[in-house]
Amino acid sequence: MKTKILKRVTAAAVAAAVASSGVVAFAADDNAKSIQINKPYLNLTVTADEALGELPEGLELKLVGADGSVVAQWTAGAETDAKPADGIYAITPRSDLSVLPVEPFVPDVDGKDGKMYQSYAYVTPEADGYYLQLGKEYRYDYTPAVNLEEIPGYTGKTMTVKAGEWAVSIEPAFENDVTMGYGIFPEENRNLEVLFKGQKGTLTFDNLSVGTHEMWCTVKINSGSVSGTGGILNVKDHDSRYFQVNGNIAELTHYFNADGTYGEDKLKIGEDVALYFISGGVVTASLPDEDGNISVWVDEETLSFGMATEFRNGGGRNGSTVKSFIPKTATQYYTTTFSVPDTGLTLYNIPAGEYTVTTSDADYQLENAVVTVTDTKDLQTAEIIVKAAEIQTEKPVETETPAETTAPEETEKPVETVEPEETEKPEETTAPEQTEKPAETTAPAETEAPEAEVPGNSQLPEDNGEQNPETGVTVSSAALAAAAAIALVISKKRK
Repeated sequence: MKTKILKRVTAAAVAAAVASSGVVAFAADDNAKSIQINKPYLNLTVTADEALGELPEGLELKLVGADGSVVAQWTAGAETDAKPADGIYAITPRSDLSVLPVEPFVPDVDGKDGKMYQSYAYVTPEADGYYLQLGKEYRYDYTPAVNLEEIPGYTGKTMTVKAGEWAVSIEPAFENDVTMGYGIFPEENRNLEVLFKGQKGTLTFDNLSVGTHEMWCTVKINSGSVSGTGGILNVKDHDSRYFQVNGNIAELTHYFNADGTYGEDKLKIGEDVALYFISGGVVTASLPDEDGNISVWVDEETLSFGMATEFRNGGGRNGSTVKSFIPKTATQYYTTTFSVPDTGLTLYNIPAGEYTVTTSDADYQLENAVVTVTDTKDLQTAEIIVKAAEIQTEKPVETETPAETTAPEETEKPVETVEPEETEKPEETTAPEQTEKPAETTAPAETEAPEAEVPGNSQLPEDNGEQNPETGVTVSSAALAAAAAIALVISKKRK
């Protein structure tokens, strides 16, 4: 089998090929950003080669994984009736895409407080992002992130208030340039009142619990005082950052005149009217300069501040928000780009790996049958070619080649020159045969000559002996022979 290199089809390529290929694509809004949230998917087409001409009727096919499991089985030409394995989907342009599993999506915008909508329906986010549907358009509304450098009047000054604390920032002018005695206190405990007159710098306190507290503005008049609600202070459970802005009080609040006075009567701050600003966990006691400019500390989280006022004769503002640097809501449109070819078999949510297309029909063979799926969201394609099986009558002969040069026949040579046959020489010249010579030349063999004569005579037929005429004694022939032999030995020794 030949390995087919899969084609990766990008979203742009799919859109460009819609008219000519018949692929159904989902048109996106001109302002929408195309995103891919789909799982890997593969389109398989099966065609006959030129020699075969057309696909055989009823050709059964299977897509088999590397582990031998059947991923899908179908009949060529009847892909709509394919039977995929569990967790894998055989889809067409008319399939219900809403049931397909997708990857979670996290909007790629720099902002916060975002909300996702599909048409007019709100989409609830999950812990790992939004689970959207394929081939749909979405609208995402959010608050863009703020660059402090771009905020009008940003002075470059920042400060941090620790968790569980709150602060009052008093400008130096309060030491000498105010005649009114005024300040603030939390509604639940007037004994925690903080007066601004005669003080300067930033005062920090940890005498309030974490959470929100309604503050009151108080003005000292002779021996009495006038008080009114003065906004919400937020003591946070984490460190929080603040930045300072400076600008004309008329632009920052819209309640004061550009020269820093209030109303038609030109009431002066610190003499006729009490004024402070509140943002997060910081209160700013500020006075305008000769040009009407004033400084305020702003919470980076809320990007806004409120203003509280109190007049000698009573009345004033309650600390509600008068200025916000929160950017206008931005909107990003998304289209979950996805397309399904209208030909072949398209398998969705197919794991990455190597697969093989097989057929049990021995009359046909497949080319490009091995395909590799990668973990990409782009459409992957493979074209399988069906051709008539070749008659392999010579295959047995071709496979006999190894038998002609089999290792056993080549390794029979050692039998011809086996070491046992070469080492038989010691048996021809064995030491025992060489050491038998002393037995042939032993001294006893040389001195047995008398014994050789006597035994020779002793083997003669027995006789009756010979009688001595003088003595009348009969002596046997053997005795006579023995005597003769002894006499001969004695004679030799004498010589």
